[in-house]
Amino acid sequence: MGLENMTTVILVTNGIKLADEEYCKRIALPGLGISMHRQAVSSVAEKIVDCLAQKKRTFQLTEKAWDNISKYWQGNVCVQLNILKPLFECGAIMDVFQWVRKMNYEPVMELTKPGPIFERGNSLDVSVDEVKELYEKMQEFDLKHYPQCYAEIIVPPSYGHNCTLVETGVHININGNVIPCVAHDSLPLGNIFDTTLDNILEKSELRLAIQDYRNWIVGPCKDCQYFEYCHGGCRGEAFWDTGCPRASDPYCWYIPKGMTLKDMVPRSCAGCLLENHPGCNKKI
Repeated sequence: MGLENMTTVILVTNGIKLADEEYCKRIALPGLGISMHRQAVSSVAEKIVDCLAQKKRTFQLTEKAWDNISKYWQGNVCVQLNILKPLFECGAIMDVFQWVRKMNYEPVMELTKPGPIFERGNSLDVSVDEVKELYEKMQEFDLKHYPQCYAEIIVPPSYGHNCTLVETGVHININGNVIPCVAHDSLPLGNIFDTTLDNILEKSELRLAIQDYRNWIVGPCKDCQYFEYCHGGCRGEAFWDTGCPRASDPYCWYIPKGMTLKDMVPRSCAGCLLENHPGCNKKI
């Protein structure tokens, strides 16, 4: 797959800079997509938004940015919202979701990914059951008001979306490392300062193995009725929780009750492509 076929470019941003109207007009080029954060549409949640950002006027600036987007943006618009307990409890997430549908934008309502500064179970985290409850409310709303958008299958991490970015896309870090996912920065596919991106995409042994998801994923996800849809769930979640990039995603309501993290990973690393790889650090 050459670069000439890679036509989708998406700007991912918190939107603060786009509160500057002239700046927004200048970069709103035809064909440029955007995925911008929005945590609330009502000033009732203004204090929550500012508190989560740890910066005053965040809510006001993002409101202005969204006004500018509605006026000037020419490409596709995705609205990103990471699910957090305060937003869930005050109803802000459903308010944003309904606004997104009204604006004919694309919702990206998803779990906040775990990591060094966001451990599962912290005070801002939501449970698997709470996420399922939220997604079911979104389903009900779509069925009633936007049946053409109704998602028949809901799985983590995002409402109405499966996440197969590790198979279909790449991320490039500032140091030039090409990685399968933002949560896989310890597993570079190559570096664009050493070779071409075309060469990495076409010849990386790790990338080819990941794309063969039926053989790559291990654990209970392979026996799930939705495996062909979600391909093992959020790969970042699975990798962070277990230290194994091939593991099943444990943060899913379809995982059979009673299973542990040990059930998500292979019994042995022998023969694995990443055996003894420094970036693969199985925790169980």
